[in-house]
Amino acid sequence: VDDFVAGGMENASITILTSATLHDEKAHIDFRSEPLVSHELAHQWFGDLVTCKDWSHLWLNEGFATLMEAIWRRHELGKDEFVYDLIGMMDSYLAEYGRYARPIVTRVYKYPDEMFDSHSYPKAALVLWSLASIIGEENFRKGVKRYLEAKREQNAETEEFRRFMEEASGLKLDWFFEQYVYNAGHPSLKVSYKWDDKQKILELKITQTQGEDSLPKYRLPLELVILGQDYKEERKFLIDEKQHTLNLQLPSKPKAVCIDPEFKILKALSLDLPPEELLAIIGSCTYLYPRVIAARELSKKASPVHIDELAKILLAEEEFWGLRSEVAQTIGSIGGQKARDALLNALSHVKHPRVRRAIVRALANFKEKPVADTLSKILLDENESYYVRAEAAASLGKIGLKEYVDVLARALETKSHNHVIAATSLDSIALLLGDEALATVEKYLSPDTPMPLRRAAIASLGYMTPTQRVISLLEEASRSRHPHVKLAVVSACTRILSPKVMPILEKLQQDVSGRVARNARDALEQVRKHVEKGEEYRKLREEIDKLKEEERRLSERIERLEKK
Repeated sequence: VDDFVAGGMENASITILTSATLHDEKAHIDFRSEPLVSHELAHQWFGDLVTCKDWSHLWLNEGFATLMEAIWRRHELGKDEFVYDLIGMMDSYLAEYGRYARPIVTRVYKYPDEMFDSHSYPKAALVLWSLASIIGEENFRKGVKRYLEAKREQNAETEEFRRFMEEASGLKLDWFFEQYVYNAGHPSLKVSYKWDDKQKILELKITQTQGEDSLPKYRLPLELVILGQDYKEERKFLIDEKQHTLNLQLPSKPKAVCIDPEFKILKALSLDLPPEELLAIIGSCTYLYPRVIAARELSKKASPVHIDELAKILLAEEEFWGLRSEVAQTIGSIGGQKARDALLNALSHVKHPRVRRAIVRALANFKEKPVADTLSKILLDENESYYVRAEAAASLGKIGLKEYVDVLARALETKSHNHVIAATSLDSIALLLGDEALATVEKYLSPDTPMPLRRAAIASLGYMTPTQRVISLLEEASRSRHPHVKLAVVSACTRILSPKVMPILEKLQQDVSGRVARNARDALEQVRKHVEKGEEYRKLREEIDKLKEEERRLSERIERLEKK
């Protein structure tokens, strides 16, 4: 269905998918429909055969459907794809957690649509995967089977699901559901270690560092894999205090210590280790999750002396594309000529489109003409994948050199999957030119414009001064019946952050779409917080106070007249 409000929607008789999931062979190297199909197919069991009793238990539908996307990846594409999908889920949840935290099961919401968030989808999927890892996948499958059979064509609650899991595993799981489902937040672990060569002991410190919106202490069964020159040690521990110190006797100094190597437990993990130890994990660990965490940690600590080792991994075609993409970002974060040259050199050798895309994204850190020239060539190269070219357009906008607007303008005519190249190019033109881009942007605001391009045009108004014309265009778009258009208006308003957009957001927070209403409410709060700090808000506040005072005086005058 064209311009469908969601990616898909399963029903007992038919499943509706957005036409945006249709793609050609060229797009297929970057984009797949199978995860969406897997998600909606899973809803035939988790949503249709058995469905949640009310919205507070929505995770029983959406958590399972989201997990089944990852399970399909594991079955079809392999374990690294599965784990990298789990990492992506954690990223998605943490991005939302940065704005707000709530228990997965809660009855505190204004609109039901508010429950359709990253707590009910990716976080819930990670909770289910953690549960399966703790009780064993075989027991998990038994429990799920019994749950579906017993609750067939009925509504279900979380406590019922818990009891089926306990029956299948023979374990009490109230502690697990209490900390992960009925409370907000998540465990955060900081790990450090040091080696005592004289006694051949590894001292490993694990500290729970979660904030006030999480429980003070979590109970976590944690696995470790320790890799040495000629040995591999596997250990399991229960972490249930704020700080644990483990002293491990080993044959020799380990090459790498891999924490929760298969990412079985939901948590945020940070490694308080020197760059050399992080490099050792990236280079020696045979599990994806610890390597990705180490690469991300290294981006905060690395220096040019580490680039050569990182570049080897980036260029290694046998390495998993997700790790290489993370390494590209790490190199980009280091900055400097050596990092720039390593990334440009990689573009001459790397063939995997998703890795190329990461390299192009990392090059946005370098505000230099030679980099922009390279990105321009990629943007106009028809042999590149659609999404690599779109990433080049985005990076050109971030680099900030106006002389490349003509290249971006040429790309506006490029046909691609979901108009991704044209939409990204338009966004970058507006970012570079600001108010000067208004005439170009207005060409793509009409309802006849393909939805992805129209949404990009509306959102790009947020890069401009909130003149009467810009506000008028946003007001007009906000009257659209389509939620995607109104969401683009909200995006523009969050970029403008001016009191002038507040009336638009105040209307949109009453929208029939709960998603639009929620986003508008959040955006309105952002605008208020921003303008409260500025002179503009002070003046506006004074004007409002004057109006209120005039209204009060007028009311008193009317009251006196009525008494006469």
